[in-house]
Amino acid sequence: MKRWPREASYVLGKLRLASDALASGSGNVKKRLGNALISHLHVIGDPDFPSDLVGDWQWIMDRLTAAGPDEQGHDSVNRTLGQMTDEEATEVVQRILALERKYQSAVESLDS
Repeated sequence: MKRWPREASYVLGKLRLASDALASGSGNVKKRLGNALISHLHVIGDPDFPSDLVGDWQWIMDRLTAAGPDEQGHDSVNRTLGQMTDEEATEVVQRILALERKYQSAVESLDS
């Protein structure tokens, strides 16, 4: 059985808002990715996903924090985005969009 520790509609809403920001926000792909994380995705985490989707979420977060924090321990996301190529950022965006679709399907399966 899947676990749903937080209201599924809240998490789905955050994923949808992030997807909208990625699709129609201003700036290049890395700017939109950073804004989606700061504005929508930072409030959700591993416990918010059913076990079969945690790996997808972890992959996204691992890519967004790959550079690690600076010497003072701050800002690993901006540091990572600064080092990331547009192609790598596009791959992360695609994975976020796919995660939203998978999460939507999982939520719909609860209703059936």
